[in-house]
Amino acid sequence: MEELCLFIKIKTTNGKRERVREIWEKYVKLRAIRNDQYLSYYYCFDSQDPNVIGIFERFESNETMQKNVTANWFISYMEEVYPYLDEPSEVNMLAPVWIKYT
Repeated sequence: MEELCLFIKIKTTNGKRERVREIWEKYVKLRAIRNDQYLSYYYCFDSQDPNVIGIFERFESNETMQKNVTANWFISYMEEVYPYLDEPSEVNMLAPVWIKYT
């Protein structure tokens, strides 16, 4: 299986970044902790724009990622978070070439 990485940039409506984080914690955080097929997961606040969130996810495979984005819980997450997004999220799908583990 070939690993897959996602870099996601989320732009929230003004002042709603914490609300988006609360929704993310409700739906995603615990699943990411418990799911061994998430090889890495970073949820970050942009240090220069108070309305931007950056997410880095590393999956075991494209199939693993597809299972997550088509799951009922993920669809519910997207429906709840959508009103707080200023624009469509920017999603980049990448195949890792080299990774440093620590």
